[in-house]
Amino acid sequence: MVRISNNTEHQNLRRVLRCGLEIRKGVEEMISNLPKQAQNKIKIVNWEEYEKEDSICGLTTRLVYNEFKNNKEFRSAILKTIKTTLTDRKFSEAQYWKLSDYILDEFSICYHGVIYQDDYYRMFIYPFSDSTVYFLEDIKQNKIFKKLEKRLPKEKVAMVIIN
Repeated sequence: MVRISNNTEHQNLRRVLRCGLEIRKGVEEMISNLPKQAQNKIKIVNWEEYEKEDSICGLTTRLVYNEFKNNKEFRSAILKTIKTTLTDRKFSEAQYWKLSDYILDEFSICYHGVIYQDDYYRMFIYPFSDSTVYFLEDIKQNKIFKKLEKRLPKEKVAMVIIN
């Protein structure tokens, strides 16, 4: 689902995939302008490849989806976070539920960072500060959902907000 769109889900998916390819081409072009030594240090990884590589990501993602399914308080907090983050437009309840996938899918990266090819990246860059950031930080700091936090990986990432 695209936030500000009246298109069908299929049209939105095609648009998002097209934009993703354009971004990838732009990044590849920037990399090609770097010295060869720097180029060799950069690898562009798609989401599916990353998920297969990082076992903690899969574990954490399954854990938070299960929590969303079985813990009414957690589910309500996720939906509230979405509603307070996306204030530029109203959505149906079903659309809010669909938007919850964004938080649940990104939870692992925002919580514990990225492990890829034996490298651990401990910083997550987020474009702006919103309810989602505060929600995730409160879980990391064990202020809310303490039982869930105990089951999550002990590795935690620093979050940098670019406002």
